[in-house]
Amino acid sequence: MQVVIFIGFIVFAVAFATIIQQRFLKRISVNYIAMAIGAAIALVPQTNSLIEDFSSELFMGLIVAPLLFFEGQRTRLYNVLRSWGAIVGLTVIMIILATITAGFGIYFSMGLSTTGFYSGCNFNANRCYSNRICNTWIEAA
Repeated sequence: MQVVIFIGFIVFAVAFATIIQQRFLKRISVNYIAMAIGAAIALVPQTNSLIEDFSSELFMGLIVAPLLFFEGQRTRLYNVLRSWGAIVGLTVIMIILATITAGFGIYFSMGLSTTGFYSGCNFNANRCYSNRICNTWIEAA
């Protein structure tokens, strides 16, 4: 039931923002008006108990997916093909940066030592092919 109320709040906020923008504030983007209405709803303490906690699956399914679908319907194929190089280049660069950032973030937050994973250590049999690496890994653990 909380999900239905949550969806109702979102639909109400979007409809109200669209009406306000079309009738009164034509020079301001509907997105800014919707953000202001969302902030006003969040400031009312009674509505906080009615609104569902943030769920990434709900957000992706109800908000991001329809936005991407309708944006894809409006975009002309010629515009995509004209910008193909920039789109692919930015995508590859962002994937590489996200992977590096996530790797370093996990490395520093968990304090994992990656030196012993590929050193040929077999701790169950108490033998090690590279004593220096295994000893440093054991000491670090």
